[in-house]
Amino acid sequence: MSYTGWITLSIALVAAAVPSGSLAWDLCYDGSVLPNDPSLGTGTWSVPYGQDPSPCSSDGDILHIPASGMSYYRHAIPFGAPVTLEARFRVTSAIAWRYAWLGAGTPSFMTSAELYTDKAVSYVYGGALTYPADLTLFHTLRIATASTGDSFLWLDGQLIAEGLALPGCQVGISFGSQPAVDSYWDYVAYSADFLPVPEPSSLAALGFAIAGLAMAAARRKRR
Repeated sequence: MSYTGWITLSIALVAAAVPSGSLAWDLCYDGSVLPNDPSLGTGTWSVPYGQDPSPCSSDGDILHIPASGMSYYRHAIPFGAPVTLEARFRVTSAIAWRYAWLGAGTPSFMTSAELYTDKAVSYVYGGALTYPADLTLFHTLRIATASTGDSFLWLDGQLIAEGLALPGCQVGISFGSQPAVDSYWDYVAYSADFLPVPEPSSLAALGFAIAGLAMAAARRKRR
C-alpha cells in the first residue's frame, strides 16, 4: 500500500471509530437565533401552548433561557427507535427541585437528565443516578438510548450513568429550564441513530493502530 493509502486508511479508521461530528446529526440547533425562529423553517422547534418565549434571547452564538423558564420541543420519535441527544450548556442559577433538562421520549421509553448548578441527575430503572459537577461552567452532555431501551449518559466524554430507560410517552426531544433557573445553550444536536461515545480503551487501541500504520508507512517510504 502506498504512503497516501496508509494515511487514507488511518483517516477512515478514525472516522469509523468516533461517531460524533456534524455529519452524524439529523438536526443541530446552533444557538444563533431562538429555536422557534421562522428562519429555521417549519417542523423544527416548537414551544408549548401558552408559553411566551420572548424573554429568551440569543447573542448570535448562545441561547439564554432566563429565570422565567422556557421549554422547546421537536417532533415525536417512532416507537422503538434509537435516539441520541447532545448539548453544550451551563446552568448559572437554580433552586431546590428546579432544574434545566435535556431529554427524549417515545411511546416505548423516556431518557432525560435534570441539570442543576452542582449536579446532573438521570432516572433509570432502579432509581436516580446523580453525578456531581460544576454545571455553572459549560459542559457537553450526550444521551444515547438504543432501540432496546438501554440508555447511557456522558458528560464531557465520561460515562456518568447507564441503565434501562423508564417507560415513555410520545413527547419527542426537548430541552429548557424551569422557572427560577437560568441556563445557556451553545448547541443541541439530535440523531435518529444510537451514537455512543467510544470507550477510552477503544480510543487507545485506535491510537496504537494508527501509530503502527504510520510507522509502517514511513518504513515503506524510506525503502
